[in-house]
Amino acid sequence: MGRSSKEEAARTRLRILAAASDLFRKSGAERVSVADIMAAAGLTTGGFYKHFASKEALVAEATALAFAQSDEGWARLAAAQPEEGAGTAALRAALVRHYLRPTPEQRCPMIAFAAPGAEHSAPSEPASKDSGLAYRDGVAALLARFADPGTAANPARPEAPPPGESLSDEALVLFAAMIGARVLGEASASAPWIAPLRTAVIRAAEAEAVTEARVDAKAQE
Repeated sequence: MGRSSKEEAARTRLRILAAASDLFRKSGAERVSVADIMAAAGLTTGGFYKHFASKEALVAEATALAFAQSDEGWARLAAAQPEEGAGTAALRAALVRHYLRPTPEQRCPMIAFAAPGAEHSAPSEPASKDSGLAYRDGVAALLARFADPGTAANPARPEAPPPGESLSDEALVLFAAMIGARVLGEASASAPWIAPLRTAVIRAAEAEAVTEARVDAKAQE
């Protein structure tokens, strides 16, 4: 295969991967077929197996891509905050407000790619196991981002430090509450208690930021 052919194949592969990641985030991997993916990419179904060994192998790569995109998005959001008063808790509060906005553009990969038990797939299902590990590592990377929003995005999706070393119990509860509120918002968007639930989680994040600012100010006296 010549250089131009290899480059074209690489571009096509990325096209399929991007289309799959978007579809999986919208509908869930189990509801999307290979034909759906190839149609979204503007390609014929028969060409799929020239680029991926199986749909399961594609799911693993799409999972990693979606989490990397979220991590980069969180990093950009933190970097865009005003420097004044942008302590760790203030940046975290900005992430919570963004995450719990009423009309997000895409589903969170922590929700869209959740597949209980995937990490413990049988050895005969290596691709499914890979997607489970990609999910675990992706959540760990976002937890690490939540612990320190101001660090640069890392495409290697590093493992989060042990929670006891990187996040207080309050911050861990906030992370879980943020995700839970988003899950419930997707499941029961019209429920009258969704907006108050989002507001309560955001207020908790903002209260942590206020406390941090007071502690910092007192330390500088």
